Amino acid sequence: QPKNIFFGHLISIMIGVLFNETIGLSFYSAGISVGLAVILMVYFKVMHPPAASNPLVALFMDLSYDFILFPIIVGTIVIILMAILINKIILKKVQ
Repeated sequence: QPKNIFFGHLISIMIGVLFNETIGLSFYSAGISVGLAVILMVYFKVMHPPAASNPLVALFMDLSYDFILFPIIVGTIVIILMAILINKIILKKVQ
């Protein structure tokens, strides 16, 4: 679902950047940030398993808040638009 893709990535990258800015990289921050991201995605019913890796990306690459807007938000919008395009146009022709 588009909602799951968008908000799953948004929640998880926000957790990752928040942990990177406050705690920094450690085994504990990596594990807790991924666990917290999964818990929040389940709580808000926007589970998107690939998004669970975003906190690790934010921690290992030492990313800041500008990474949330681009490429995460822009990238998820492009993914959603491509999925709509494929489902509406290409798959409709096959049937």
